[in-house]
Amino acid sequence: MADGVLDRIARSAGVPELPDVLAERIPATDLTPLLLHAYRRRSARRSPADLMAQREHDATVAPAEVDARDLNALDRLAFDAADQFQALELAPVCPLGTNAVLGDIHQNNVLATIRNSEVVADPTAVQALECARRRRLGESHVRLCASHRVLRLQPFDVPGFTRHFRIFALASAGRAAPSYGFEVESVREHLAVYLRLFAALRAHGYRCDDIPVEVSDSRVAWAVLAQAGADLAQIRSRVRAHAPSSADKLLDEHGVRPLIVRDPSPDIARIGGRQLAGPARLLAAIYEHAFPPLADEFPTVEFVFDLTRAEGLDYYSGPDAQDRRDRHGRCATGHRRRRRHEVDPKTAV
Repeated sequence: MADGVLDRIARSAGVPELPDVLAERIPATDLTPLLLHAYRRRSARRSPADLMAQREHDATVAPAEVDARDLNALDRLAFDAADQFQALELAPVCPLGTNAVLGDIHQNNVLATIRNSEVVADPTAVQALECARRRRLGESHVRLCASHRVLRLQPFDVPGFTRHFRIFALASAGRAAPSYGFEVESVREHLAVYLRLFAALRAHGYRCDDIPVEVSDSRVAWAVLAQAGADLAQIRSRVRAHAPSSADKLLDEHGVRPLIVRDPSPDIARIGGRQLAGPARLLAAIYEHAFPPLADEFPTVEFVFDLTRAEGLDYYSGPDAQDRRDRHGRCATGHRRRRRHEVDPKTAV
């Protein structure tokens, strides 16, 4: 929130230091009963007409337009495709700061509660906490999946996008192995789940044809874009994952040619730099050990590397797997399939 708005609120309340008092000086154990008291008094003054008025103009409290039976059918297919992963029913809230600390989602875009928790905005972040807890308890290899309705508060101007939407997410955790063995195997496992899901959806009448899989590494993308002369500050400020054309438009403005290749090693070697040695080995391992068995199982799918992926460069870290059509998803430590744009059966997924 802009400092000017906070200053105006503090002046109006007659307490110049009000933002600092609430954010820093009052312990969390004392802030909760204070806010509970405030909202209890406010809710007592509300009428049924107030509730209806909020329902009419507040998109966060409106139900999804898609039929719940259709989502339930999609969930069944997704969980069947991920039968090697333990299915979780996540809590609707998570510890305060989870989405910002683990998911790098701005706190303004998350609905925080007054009890030191917040509504889940990214199931992968919540699953990461559960993976860490289980690893601490001694589990050697953790595989989790969940389908969860999440809430994001940033405004969307893309038709069909809504503030709350359903995400099917995978998360894996385990001990590191030589030559990125754990990461590569996780990429293979996660991609296989989604490709099996797409095959099942196609069999049920959904349009899921010509599916390419693109793997990116944010560190490589930064280096390629910088070498091509792209304005990295503009990329950070203008490219948004929920606006799929924003990246292509910006790269075109800077004359950056999309670099989508089957074997990433020659292009990464040409870029050079010690900082890319690790990413180069990881992508090479994915190319050599994850893609071949996937290509054998899914012979109609194209497997490539996108070395100029501009979306999510401040959000992802390391290898990211995505479907070129909607440019969403993550593999290795977590992989999610966003259904922010939820659709009816017999239409595109």
